[in-house]
Amino acid sequence: MLVILLLSLPLLPLVLIVVAVVRVRDRLTTTRAARQSATLTQPATAIQRPVV
Repeated sequence: MLVILLLSLPLLPLVLIVVAVVRVRDRLTTTRAARQSATLTQPATAIQRPVV
């Protein structure tokens, strides 16, 4: 057990970096999806306004 802990200590920063990168990518993809949905809904509302 101690040997495993000692071997895993140098890998902890790498694991934290990977987790941080994954979280940042998730945030970027969600913001991109939100922007795409906003751009898709804007023309639709612009078209519906004159009709109403």
